[in-house]
Amino acid sequence: MPRNALLHLSLINANISPKDVLLFDMDGTLIHTDNANNIAYKLAIRDVLGEVPDDLFNNVYRIRQVDVKNAIKNISEEQFNQIVTYKKEYYIKNISATYLIDNVVDLLKLHNKTHKCILVSDACCDRVMQTLEYFNLKNKFYAIITKEDCSDDEDKFTSAIRKFKLNPDELWVFEDEQENIDKALKLNIKHLILKDNETFYYLSK
Repeated sequence: MPRNALLHLSLINANISPKDVLLFDMDGTLIHTDNANNIAYKLAIRDVLGEVPDDLFNNVYRIRQVDVKNAIKNISEEQFNQIVTYKKEYYIKNISATYLIDNVVDLLKLHNKTHKCILVSDACCDRVMQTLEYFNLKNKFYAIITKEDCSDDEDKFTSAIRKFKLNPDELWVFEDEQENIDKALKLNIKHLILKDNETFYYLSK
């Protein structure tokens, strides 16, 4: 699908109707959490397995659980679970390495008093809440959807639509991952904003 670049997110404001609902992703869209996430994983791996080679995650922008399993051969399930547990603790200790994506946060604050704004995240509930509370953003959302709210056969958008009986024609999605944009497209969500580095693209069905 062709991308239409947006120079400023403010350009969409006039196109948001009173009935529209705004769905915001958190990591990479609303808040930069990559630094804290990656520091936490490396410290957790060090604690469980010893030193972490400097180049272990050279080709990984944001370390995920699957990257840990792929990068560390013959890791046991017990070691992996320990890393995941320690990572959660180290993330909180390094939460000061996260920072807001100001123009998206400004758009949220502009609309949250007049529209339903829902956070939709693939992250676990604890980390989402801790991050939102750190930035005093929790009360800006009508509702919050996290990993725990989604059944095995549904994504975060499907969960939000089902739970709140939302009309895809009245939805705006703000997202930084093409994979999730593709899921939203399959649900016929009408307005899609893809954040790619510092550029925003408008996609519509």
